[in-house]
Amino acid sequence: MQSCRDDKEYVGDVDPEFVCPIGHGVLVDAMMAPCQHEFCEQCILECLKHKKECPLCRRPLETNHLQKAFKTSRMLSKLDVYCSNRCNGCQWKGKSADLKSHRDHCDHELVQCTHEGCLEAPIIRRNLAYHVANCPFKSCECQYCRKLVPGCKLKEHEHDCPKRPIKCPQHCAAQVTVETLAHHLKQACPYTVVQCPFVSHGCDVDKVQRLELEVHLRDAMATHLELLCKKVEQQSVVITQQQTLIKKLFQRTHIVVDANGKGAFTKISDAVQAAEDNDVIFVNQGVFRESLVINKPLTLQAAADNQVLIENGSDSNVIVIRSTCKLIGLHLHQRSKNFFCVRIIVNDDETIIEKCDVKSDHFSCIQIDSGCNPLIRNNKIHDSKQCGILIKKNGKGRIDNNDIHSNSLSNIYVDANANPLVTNNKIHNSAQHGIWIKQFGVGLFENNTIYNNTMSNIKIEEGALPVIKNNYL
Repeated sequence: MQSCRDDKEYVGDVDPEFVCPIGHGVLVDAMMAPCQHEFCEQCILECLKHKKECPLCRRPLETNHLQKAFKTSRMLSKLDVYCSNRCNGCQWKGKSADLKSHRDHCDHELVQCTHEGCLEAPIIRRNLAYHVANCPFKSCECQYCRKLVPGCKLKEHEHDCPKRPIKCPQHCAAQVTVETLAHHLKQACPYTVVQCPFVSHGCDVDKVQRLELEVHLRDAMATHLELLCKKVEQQSVVITQQQTLIKKLFQRTHIVVDANGKGAFTKISDAVQAAEDNDVIFVNQGVFRESLVINKPLTLQAAADNQVLIENGSDSNVIVIRSTCKLIGLHLHQRSKNFFCVRIIVNDDETIIEKCDVKSDHFSCIQIDSGCNPLIRNNKIHDSKQCGILIKKNGKGRIDNNDIHSNSLSNIYVDANANPLVTNNKIHNSAQHGIWIKQFGVGLFENNTIYNNTMSNIKIEEGALPVIKNNYL
């Protein structure tokens, strides 16, 4: 959009009624206000940005009140004007309406070079043909790859061109290109130093030129055969050892504990002690009064959900988890004072407590120590005299789809700097708080149903920064 035009561009004097009262030049793209005053379109739009009124009569004026002044524009188009390139020597003059058409072909018009990348200043059109023919950015064809590149970059391109032919640097007779040199040296050049293919089997010839490799393979055939035979013998021993180990593992996959003597063990602690890494211990229906320490990776699973009750047999925790393990389908009950039902000490992401019923007559049902990140899902966790789940400083935990209820202090207690992921749980009927987040505690609490907790459903101390979203309270 152009603002006022200088009246010197017109042949002869211009009637004052065609002069813009804002820019004081000849009207361009004339616009008329409801008050009949006329202005250049750019001038009046810029003016209305600052004040919504006619600059002459001060009547209120909005942009949408303006209309094209077609009559004035037609009259201006019939006035004679000089070419805008008059300063460059053009002698043309004619009607204003014909100016654009003339400039499209004017020999004195400033135009840009047609070659991409040329930074030359605009050139007079009559000199363009000479410039284009001699422009350093004129496209030239690479003699190797036939690609068109700017002439000023042709030498650099041809030096780096992947199609440029070169001699093998190892002075073999082959003719290669830049892009095929690496493949030639690796796969074809007779002077490339290679290893005997039997080095991994014990051959000591690890450096030989490719042209000599065939002679070596022929001369050392008996030696290579002997090395292969030794390798086969070694592999046979390893295979036999692996088969023995697999058979042993298969035989030990399931260890059965039965209180009535129908399994390999009558006590769970004996089975844990005898188990090897990654064994699965199945516990048949019954009541087991003993305290367990899990210090090796294994799975402890009830043969039928909630038909196995484990109570502490002394003043200690029911289960202390010191190594990665899975507890599945067990009923766990802490009866002693000053102890937890389950205490998780192992610092890993793979420990799982699933489908268990966990109850404590005193300390918390489950304590997650610093750095631990177990998966606790699909459990019932209830009736502790303290917390359902206690997450200690810097502890984590993925707590999902559990029914956590009727714990005296809080159903879930999040200590300073603890960072659990608590999702899809029912958290209800605590004597104090559903969830209690201590100062500096964090974590994500999402999609939980939290209700009927006596003092508060969620207590967040000052300085705690948890993410609480999409919970039903």
